[in-house]
Amino acid sequence: MFVWFISSPLSTIYIVLEKQDFGLKYNFANFITRLVSLVIGGMMESIHIALILFALSGLFVYGYLCTSLIKYSNVSLLKSGKVIFSNFLFFVPIGIILLILKFLIISSIILVFIAIIALFIYYLFLIKNDKNMRILLDQFRF
Repeated sequence: MFVWFISSPLSTIYIVLEKQDFGLKYNFANFITRLVSLVIGGMMESIHIALILFALSGLFVYGYLCTSLIKYSNVSLLKSGKVIFSNFLFFVPIGIILLILKFLIISSIILVFIAIIALFIYYLFLIKNDKNMRILLDQFRF
């Protein structure tokens, strides 16, 4: 889900850069790998294997999409990786807390509420530390 979430907004870059042939090949590969993972899981009569293969195929295909689109955009993979990693590190503590609370059989409603609070805190942190966002907010102050 993490890689899919990152690649989703990037997926229009190949259209803007007129790389529709890449988009066709990517979507075909995505379809085939997903289909094969479900067929293998079905042949083995195992839902768990099908889901694991489905998730792994998504990880690799969407990971390839992300790196390819970042390269097409002439953005440094190292710089992009640092941004993604720093945001991922920000998620780790709240992710661990949510997992622990889930295993303690806390209500799903409470878990969603805690996640929303964490998301709100995260966006406050972004607004405070993002220079462009501060400039935008300063324009709307009376």
